[in-house]
Amino acid sequence: MGGWIYVAVDSNHPECCKIGETTNPENRLRGLDTGPVRGTVTMEKMVAVPNRKEWEGAFRTLLEDSQCPDTRDWFKVDVERVIPMLEALEDIVDVQLTAKDAHVLYLSKMSKSYRQIAEEVDTSAGNVSRIVRKLKNRGLLPE
Repeated sequence: MGGWIYVAVDSNHPECCKIGETTNPENRLRGLDTGPVRGTVTMEKMVAVPNRKEWEGAFRTLLEDSQCPDTRDWFKVDVERVIPMLEALEDIVDVQLTAKDAHVLYLSKMSKSYRQIAEEVDTSAGNVSRIVRKLKNRGLLPE
């Protein structure tokens, strides 16, 4: 189901950001901006996507090493690192890639081997090779 992927920041904890999904950004922001220990929460970037839960899961997987203790959605990562990832997501959505394709694209740009990428995206090296060819054909990776 379509909706938005967003990154939000709490003014009391600017070193952390929240990655989430919603179908109603205004209601979601009101829901984030409540609670006894929270400051003002602002949505720093939102991207409309056709399959919000799949993309949210992909972002959580990419950032899982930075997950704040006792939370599912908050990550100790600079929002300035996440915003370019969401901007790249806008391009990916425009060319209709799957979350797995996008993950391969991200890992490929980090110069990882097909074997390393396959292990991280839980697929075969042959499937990674096919995805890389597709990404190169779409001009998202250099030849």
